[in-house]
Amino acid sequence: MGDSSTRAASTSDNAADEIAFKGVVLAALALQQQPVSISRLRSSLPSPFRGKPASFKTRLENLAGISFFPTGKPTQPLVWDRSPVVFVETVILAALSKKPLTISEIETKTRAKLKHLSPADRRRVFDSLLSTQRIFRWPKKPGTKSEKFGISPPDPRDYLASALKALSKAVAKVADVFAEVGIPPSKTHAAAMSAIQSMLSEGERKPLVNSASPAADETLLGLLADHMAVIDPRSRRGAPVLIGDLRPAVAFLFPTPQQFDAALIRLERAGRVSLLRYDPALAAEPLGPSRLVTDGQKTYSGVSLR
Repeated sequence: MGDSSTRAASTSDNAADEIAFKGVVLAALALQQQPVSISRLRSSLPSPFRGKPASFKTRLENLAGISFFPTGKPTQPLVWDRSPVVFVETVILAALSKKPLTISEIETKTRAKLKHLSPADRRRVFDSLLSTQRIFRWPKKPGTKSEKFGISPPDPRDYLASALKALSKAVAKVADVFAEVGIPPSKTHAAAMSAIQSMLSEGERKPLVNSASPAADETLLGLLADHMAVIDPRSRRGAPVLIGDLRPAVAFLFPTPQQFDAALIRLERAGRVSLLRYDPALAAEPLGPSRLVTDGQKTYSGVSLR
């Protein structure tokens, strides 16, 4: 009887010890901004919870709520209280914390810390950050080949600086010429401002999709891809999105339904997207015009990126 009571008390004490150990470990890991080595974690704990290195590691491995991250040394993983996905997100966001980077630059800066993951796994987390607007796509600047990504939306002023500088010089030259015949520079500047405002107002009345130039279609494709990823992140890897879901999501780009149809048909013929044929006989339910795209001969119900 006495032995049973002793064993029960010992079991109860061990359970209490493990609960206390878990609380101390999780509290210490909650203070860390990234995974840490087991030795660093052990040294940060009060001495009663440290134990010998081998036994400490064993206790961690049996602890729920802990994630291990491989390193170059199999016996020395890093440990954290957050999931592997959160770790990847943290590494990517840290790489972008100072300035926007291209995909290749992001890969270079994060490859060492994320080498235990395949490029496809890293890209999935990246696409998730993009679709949830925790990172943002930056347009290509004139003269550059690659778009960049940042943790804040792009500011048009960064792209207009050189153009505005050139415009300012041009207006100043005209003002000097007119000043020679007695017209004050203020009138030239006012005329320039009026002309710029008129041009911008005219541009606002012309939707992007009216232009079928390769540059405009490239910009349009990027916008469509971003909204498709919000609907289904797998669309970045070629998964189709229904026309009925995409059309309302990008309605602000297309003043008329016909312009939406024309843009997708144009991108399909350019080899940038694939359109999924609509077969009424195979459809679970009839689809109305707003959920379809037609080129006048064939009808489509979905779209995917190529």
